Amino acid sequence: MSDAKNTSTATPQPNLIIGAVEWVALPDLGVERLQARVDTGANSAALCMRDAEVFSHKKSDWVRFHVHLGYPKPTKMKLCTAPLVGTRSVRNPSGHLEERLVIETTLHLGWEKWLIELTLTNRENMSHRLLLGRSALLNRVLVNPSHEYLHGQPISSNQGIGIKSL
Repeated sequence: MSDAKNTSTATPQPNLIIGAVEWVALPDLGVERLQARVDTGANSAALCMRDAEVFSHKKSDWVRFHVHLGYPKPTKMKLCTAPLVGTRSVRNPSGHLEERLVIETTLHLGWEKWLIELTLTNRENMSHRLLLGRSALLNRVLVNPSHEYLHGQPISSNQGIGIKSL
């Protein structure tokens, strides 16, 4: 009898090794470069934002918000809009439950792009504007917590697709 695995039911194997902090882009939101903290202890991904406003667009709910850009403190804001997926109760860093808006967007990290769900929250007191939890990374990456910035900075859309080495 053969020991070969049925590849149609096998879990996809990650082919991207990332560090504890990485440069990413959120092209659907027009965010070309953002530092993300990788946190395998967190379940969801969280984007730092302010002034969220839910509105109706083409008979569905959307959200308009300002994304905080800059490191370590926000130096500018970018107005973004996205379809609203829903809301979710999330335990914040101090242990309290908070209700967060949820959107779906493309994450560009290294040479890979994939859809992730993001919760929207105010992370102004945190050093990184984006937190990537397990649900955003599952079956996509392996994390090497002893390294940072393994993939350089994303190249902006008007320069083509790819990663610029540091």
